[in-house]
Amino acid sequence: PTYAQALAVKFRPASASCQIVECGVCYVRLWTLKGCSLQFNELALDSTDNRVSYYSCLSSSGDETLVGTSTGHIIRFTDPSTGVVRRKAHDTSVQSILSSPEGGFVSSSSERIKVWSASFGCLLSVSTEMIGCQPYIISSIACNQQDEFLVGVSDGSIWRLSRSDGANVNGESTPFKSAPPRSSFGLDVSRDGKIATVDDSGNLILSNVFAPANERKVIDIDMPSRAISLSPDGTLAAVGFGLEHKTKASVIAGQWSIINVVSGQELGCRRDVRRHITYIRWHSGGERLAVGSRDGKVLIYHLLTRTAHGAVKVDTQLLSTIEILSFPTQFDWSRDGKYLRVNTESRELLYFEVGPGILIKEVSRLRDEEWDTANCVYEWGVQGLSSGNCDETRVTALDCCRGICPTVVSGDDQGVLKLANYPCTSEHSFLPLTAHSGPVTSVRFVPGGSHLVSVGQDAVMVWRRRLISHSEAVINESPPQGIQTLSGHQPPAENDAPTNTCCNAVRYNSTGRVIFAESGVVSIFDQQESNRSSRIFQQHTSTVTAMCTSDSRQKVASSDAKAIIVWDSTTCDQIQVLADKRQRGVFLISFSSHDEMLVAVCASDEQTQTICIWRLHLGDSEPLLFQTLPAGDERVHHCTFTSSSSKQLGLFTLSEGGFSLWTEQRGALTLEERQQCSPSQTLTCGVQASDQVIAGTQCGALAVLRGRRGVGELTGAHCGPVLALSACPEGFISGGRDGIISIWSPELTKISSFDSHSAVLSIDVRPHLNNESTTSVLARTERGIVEISCMTHKLRRLIEMSPRSYGPSKKHT
Repeated sequence: PTYAQALAVKFRPASASCQIVECGVCYVRLWTLKGCSLQFNELALDSTDNRVSYYSCLSSSGDETLVGTSTGHIIRFTDPSTGVVRRKAHDTSVQSILSSPEGGFVSSSSERIKVWSASFGCLLSVSTEMIGCQPYIISSIACNQQDEFLVGVSDGSIWRLSRSDGANVNGESTPFKSAPPRSSFGLDVSRDGKIATVDDSGNLILSNVFAPANERKVIDIDMPSRAISLSPDGTLAAVGFGLEHKTKASVIAGQWSIINVVSGQELGCRRDVRRHITYIRWHSGGERLAVGSRDGKVLIYHLLTRTAHGAVKVDTQLLSTIEILSFPTQFDWSRDGKYLRVNTESRELLYFEVGPGILIKEVSRLRDEEWDTANCVYEWGVQGLSSGNCDETRVTALDCCRGICPTVVSGDDQGVLKLANYPCTSEHSFLPLTAHSGPVTSVRFVPGGSHLVSVGQDAVMVWRRRLISHSEAVINESPPQGIQTLSGHQPPAENDAPTNTCCNAVRYNSTGRVIFAESGVVSIFDQQESNRSSRIFQQHTSTVTAMCTSDSRQKVASSDAKAIIVWDSTTCDQIQVLADKRQRGVFLISFSSHDEMLVAVCASDEQTQTICIWRLHLGDSEPLLFQTLPAGDERVHHCTFTSSSSKQLGLFTLSEGGFSLWTEQRGALTLEERQQCSPSQTLTCGVQASDQVIAGTQCGALAVLRGRRGVGELTGAHCGPVLALSACPEGFISGGRDGIISIWSPELTKISSFDSHSAVLSIDVRPHLNNESTTSVLARTERGIVEISCMTHKLRRLIEMSPRSYGPSKKHT
């Protein structure tokens, strides 16, 4: 064929009449350079018995050219017009040929290497069994400076052999270079950027999107695995074991285990099927787990995690077994954990009720169901990614990122990623990206969508997603759908401090738009417009750990592992960068009343907290780190500058055990007052309202720590921990783990209450123009961002998000 596949090409010596020789399927060509063009002459080298063969490899040395064929022959010629020499060299296809300056050469088939003399005499024959690299096949050979040659085999290892006797120079069954780690197949990513992968070599590998690339942890799990799922808080991993074909007797196909990723300890295991685990998925509630196996079963388990004598234990109970004709490849939980949608190897989309484990035939019942994850490759909202594929291409992995700009990414068996807006129903509405050299086995967005992780048979890749405006897309000549792009992610430097703290803050800006952080970006969302447009601040290089707005709400300060960035809340223009080596692990920041100063609470390790105070405006000078203060070892939940009519600087901090008041003396802040709360109280959050300090407690009470009426407490304000407090015109507002948001007077009288139906993590209010009442309440909950009208009590769900952890953590980072 004129356009048959080319398999090898070599330059010939300058003295030869033809400069280039090429071989491929059914042809050998000699190319000659004439001026600026190449012309070729195709040779007829077929055997006398007219057997159809392809020419697999070639080598050229001096005036001679050697060509290997699929029938095991080697053809040698100097000038094809004067004749060729054809010799049967191997029983199977010749994989590679290597010429030597002395006139001899080395050739290889899949299982044997032979050394030849210049007269075509076989001097040495070595098999893979003699080398010690069975059952792998030989893929390439090369010579080094000594009387040795190197052999590359299909598992990626390299072997060094003596050219005189074929002995293994490194010893019996010892390679010169060991094979690289086997491909990763299972992948999951936690909300803080933790990447967990498993592979055929029996390793669980942990890394982080926001940590240096060389920082990783390897846990030996003893058996090969291709399925993994992280718990909602990222501390536990459910790992399924087994392969399609059993490689050794110690592999227990069908077993799955729960592993503590911090200690590497196995907390429990089960085996209720006999073939290997194909897919495993944790529900966001943390109490249910679905396990799919190769024998066509999906097992639903109830998990109970408990702590006994300081050790974490997990009890498992089998709830139901779902049986299907083909084996499951992907599945998604519903948001409430009642339903499961399953993709199978036969390209089916099935829906099940997980309690009784029965198939739902009337799928229209679930038309409005909200889904916890979106990993099924055959689903109505992503049909555009697979509808245009030919039979040779198949979508193998998929993930969706929901939020202000819903996005879907798929990977196929050709190593191509496809990026599109969600839903994607047209086969022409995606952006293809060549990524891996083999099939993409899994893709996962970091919750928030700032980064994407893809796994193939060659590598684990981290991508940075960049959202651009439509005008930028036109300038950059991006495709019409390309309002988002993926680029290679540059990990932080080795000395950067990675952090596991994610920012839960949500705020109004000066125009009433919603500001919130998710993963490595901060978004400004217009909830009033019909298309709900947004702007993105993307100057952070790692997870956004803290965020606040100024009193005017015109400025925003947000922090990551390296620095605090001050920027404009309407234009997203960067104003200042506050960076210092003493400021590491920022988890709390706040502006002063006139935006002239900023305070940051940092945790460089789990025992030490530091307060950093910055002066922002000094004429044309750079921001100045004015002072650092020790903050003790109790978790700081609230830190603000005190309001005063005088110009004297003051600072108020609230920790788990009480509060501290710092005042300015001789140009520096010193501790003036430290008040401890009762041992039975554990403070979780705080706020300064009018002339008093209010704190929320772990038991759901509100405590007045400092005020005009002295110290007091209101028990039973919430059923569970109080997680958020904010000042408002009426007094203050509180939110708890019970999902209740309440507005209180300064005298701790409840004015009104609202139910957000999910744990409240952060609160902000929009006051009326006269600043005498609250118009609306903005809350970030465990499930997303909601806005509540104080006049109509109507709740609007603005943004759905991945589940968030709640409650104060005793760790700082």
